[in-house]
Amino acid sequence: MKKQELLNLIKDKASELGIDLVDISRFKKPELLDHFTDEVKTTDGFLLNVEKIKKFDKDHITHYFLTTIPEHPELLLDAPETVRRNTFVLKDLLTRNIDYIDYIDKDIKSDREFVLRVVELVKNGTDRDVKFDLYKLVKWNKEFLSDRELVTEIAKLSTCVCKYANKDLLDRKFFDEVVEEKPMAILYANAELRDNDTLMAKAIEKDPGTISFVSDRLKDDKAFAMLALWHSSFEAEVICSVLSERLQNDPDIIKLTARRMEGDR
Repeated sequence: MKKQELLNLIKDKASELGIDLVDISRFKKPELLDHFTDEVKTTDGFLLNVEKIKKFDKDHITHYFLTTIPEHPELLLDAPETVRRNTFVLKDLLTRNIDYIDYIDKDIKSDREFVLRVVELVKNGTDRDVKFDLYKLVKWNKEFLSDRELVTEIAKLSTCVCKYANKDLLDRKFFDEVVEEKPMAILYANAELRDNDTLMAKAIEKDPGTISFVSDRLKDDKAFAMLALWHSSFEAEVICSVLSERLQNDPDIIKLTARRMEGDR
């Protein structure tokens, strides 16, 4: 069946049943049909057959349509109010695509408990792209960006939130907690923190590549260099290259770098 034929069938059947289904053609994105039909190939030919439509009311169809094509959050604008105001549906959509946040009513997305619940759901999910984009939940809201608990929990999944967060939050306590999950968050620490022996040692133990962000003093600290190399493997040569010139020529550093590149400790 051709795309246009399927589109006409969907629109005709929706009209026949009095369903105000999203008008795909208005967005001039016929490729949406490809996504939709990919999802339905396993269910009796295609999903929007007469029997399937009869089982769903208007809201159910809209909800299914949205969750079937999560990469097009603008469709939410044409959903019925009972869908747009349904926090259960909205949470489900956000765990598929954080960009839905731009199309959710302000009073809902300003609810702290709603946002925390979304963070929890994304944390327990497996979609890495959604986790990376999690900062978008709060970057538009100054109050959220000054909320220590909220920013900390999001930073453990999406370090980009540090770029927008109130800088007063980005203290030693914040990074002590976040680097346990996301050592590369240290990129957003200030110069004083990146010169802190204890904090940077913790980051290096989690990810030796974070030695790139330590202070010049620590890059010239042999103990730090040995620690980073000890926790590295094939990237040892790269780690060695960011050390001070003095350490790059140190016999012990050269020897350990060679051993780690061979996977030997």
